[in-house]
Parts: sequence; structure tokens; C-alpha cells
Amino acid sequence: MKVGEERQEAIAEEVAKLKDAG
Repeated sequence: MKVGEERQEAIAEEVAKLKDAG
């Protein structure tokens, strides 16, 4: 797995959390 891909996943998780917090 590339570092860029890992970072993208982490960002996606953070975005999902922000959306849930709404």
C-alpha cells in the first residue's frame, strides 16, 4: 500500500466523522 493511499483513507475517515457530527 502506498503512503498516499493510506493518507487518502485517513482523510476519508475524518470526512465521514465530520459528516456524522453534521
